[in-house]
Amino acid sequence: MTGLFLVDGHQLLYCAWFGFPARITSRDKTRDLTGVFGFLALMRKAHRLHAPDHELVVVFDGEHAAARRAAAVPGYKANRAGADHTPIASLPDVKRALDAAAVRWTEIDQMEADDVIATATTSAVQAGRSVVCYSSDRDFYQLLRPTVTVVTPRRTVITAADIHHRYRIHPRQWPDYRALTGDLADNIPGIRGIGPTTAAMLLTDGWHLDQLPTALDSATHAATPSPTNGPSCSLGATPSAYVPTSHSPTR
Repeated sequence: MTGLFLVDGHQLLYCAWFGFPARITSRDKTRDLTGVFGFLALMRKAHRLHAPDHELVVVFDGEHAAARRAAAVPGYKANRAGADHTPIASLPDVKRALDAAAVRWTEIDQMEADDVIATATTSAVQAGRSVVCYSSDRDFYQLLRPTVTVVTPRRTVITAADIHHRYRIHPRQWPDYRALTGDLADNIPGIRGIGPTTAAMLLTDGWHLDQLPTALDSATHAATPSPTNGPSCSLGATPSAYVPTSHSPTR
């Protein structure tokens, strides 16, 4: 069955705009084409090198997606308020170029691209298809499995084994890991005093956040001769990590 090559559209556009060493302009020098040229060049090369037999689909963030998430998670991406969003001006040209090249793309107004990509990936895997997610967004790590890989615009291939080797956790634990350590990119604070090493230790044996109080209580009781020798150890309320929600993409 044909695999699926899913492109995180907005992120690739920003990578293209800021990643090229020199600006690419029209012949008359009146239009900056770095965004559209870089987008298509990077996408085409990655698709050809890593999954030429996979169906290519580009997914863009919906116009009101960030506002929807911010309403649910106060402070979400608040650290990006002063960011340079000049690349967005190239978005209409990118979409027209994709149409001209017969490359399918989708955008759902209140959904971020990673939500849609997560849903499409889950559906594809259930249907027996392999998936490549083209993005450097680490939220996609939670989707990794034998039939799902992540390829970054720097052409780094990331597998489930890579995540376990580097972070000492399983991909399915990525939301728990991020809830504990925080995510500076999305302005998610995490838990004070817990860094990567402690988070990995707490998640040993495949634990998830909702299992940690029980797991730590059990470990404490097993290690002490009597319950009266010391208080049991447990975590209190823990924050929610980002977890892609299921939404059916439209094209």
